[in-house]
Amino acid sequence: MAYERIHKSSSWKPDTPAKTEPSRFAPRSFKVKPQQESGTSSSHQNNEMDARVQDKNTASGLEMKEKLGSITPEEKEHLGVLRAKIDDFAAKKREEISSYRNPLDNPSFFTPRPQAATPRVQMKLTLRNQEDKNEKEADRVAADVVYDSAPQSQSIQRQETPLEEKSDSHNNQNAEPQSWIAPAYVAIKDGRFQDALKAYEEGVKLNLKITPTVKRDKLNILESDEQTPSPLEKETEEKTPLPSENKTEIAQSNPGVFSNLPPWAKRDDPNDEAQRQKAIQIISDKAKWIYQVSKQYNVTPDAIAGAILWEGIENPYPRWRVIRPDIPGKIHSTARTLNPFDRSEAEKVEEEGRVPPLISKNPSQFEIHNLNTLGAAGLREARLRNSEWAIMYIGAILDRAADIYEAAAKRFAKQDVTFDIPPRPIYNVRDQAGILGALYQGGNPDKRAEGFENRRTDAFQDGGLIEQQTVVPIMDKTEKMGPWISQYRWWIQDLLEKNGCPRQGFAPEEQIGPQRPLNVPIPSPFYPKDS
Repeated sequence: MAYERIHKSSSWKPDTPAKTEPSRFAPRSFKVKPQQESGTSSSHQNNEMDARVQDKNTASGLEMKEKLGSITPEEKEHLGVLRAKIDDFAAKKREEISSYRNPLDNPSFFTPRPQAATPRVQMKLTLRNQEDKNEKEADRVAADVVYDSAPQSQSIQRQETPLEEKSDSHNNQNAEPQSWIAPAYVAIKDGRFQDALKAYEEGVKLNLKITPTVKRDKLNILESDEQTPSPLEKETEEKTPLPSENKTEIAQSNPGVFSNLPPWAKRDDPNDEAQRQKAIQIISDKAKWIYQVSKQYNVTPDAIAGAILWEGIENPYPRWRVIRPDIPGKIHSTARTLNPFDRSEAEKVEEEGRVPPLISKNPSQFEIHNLNTLGAAGLREARLRNSEWAIMYIGAILDRAADIYEAAAKRFAKQDVTFDIPPRPIYNVRDQAGILGALYQGGNPDKRAEGFENRRTDAFQDGGLIEQQTVVPIMDKTEKMGPWISQYRWWIQDLLEKNGCPRQGFAPEEQIGPQRPLNVPIPSPFYPKDS
């Protein structure tokens, strides 16, 4: 039988049934849907924030040109547009903050989740070669996962050793892992982002202090005899308070500091130690310049040096802030609020003429170019990075704070006469480094001066302190810079004097400046005993 080659066209297809029933055992297709880019929203927010910062810097530069009278009509129109955009952005942020819902307000947030029923069969991981180290590790991890996923019923729960019971009870007694959430949320809701950041940092530092204590106590339990009762099981009557809980009475008291370490002690953290050494180096190198600035602004040099030392020693930048301005005294170049028309203390002393302006009245083309390129905030931050400029700004800010305080004291003295109370003496804060430090910390010296005199009024009205003409304003427990400067003022003076800044003090009969009363009583400085 002969075979014939069959020629098939390219369009030929074999005969197949119209529909074939899929096999029940055929592998199912698995399709992965492409995920949407998760970074779209975050990148949009970053771009929006960058645009907001750029608009604010541009607006600051145009406002500076408007004050100098060198602004053009086109730039003035552009300034109006920028102000409108900044107002809209601030209103939008306030609306977002007000609409944010606190998860802590939800009662179910703290309700324990119901446990699942006990499974009848638990999966067991079986490996081929038990001699392999990697497989043994996998077997151990799988066993831990199975144990953690199972509910803690009596039938399958393994017995806890006395060591575990002691360590767990100790963790419950000492650890407060999320004590900072509530104050941080309240601060965010009120628009106080700086306070929220401080609450977060205090929570981190609290946990860092608790962790080594727990580890050390666990090691002590391992070394102790099982029959001997652990000291952790005994309820201690005296509880060591945290540094932030130490009671502060008056400026001349001996308050607890945040680190509980003297300024000359080496820090364990390399990041903190580097900033401590840098602050001390600035004071050592610029002691003579600090003396000149203190004479110019009629404030004690101890307060200028104390502000720089406290920020570098007791309030260093955290490690996670890789990019930081490194400004001595942590002077803010712009206001840390959502209101675009708020001014920082650095901007206020510039507007009041206490420091030279950013650009001259007849600016050169180079100054105008820098202003248009960096903006007023950029020029100010570049100036503050220089230690001599930063020292001058700190002196001007302290001078402004002293003026505000003296005005408030005079106003309260008039109220004393109205209420038939002996008029209080106008306290000379210009020689009190601790009080100046408290007015400097955190900005807003207006509010702090009012708080000082309100607490001082309560002391006068109690009747016990009326005869004490040298009574000092009482400090609040949140004011840490002022008490720290008062406590270590003797050490600050020694550091300044060693490097060319003589000890300064105003005599009671010396007129300190314009509108300063004569014969102002000045209490002696506080010299703590080295324990």
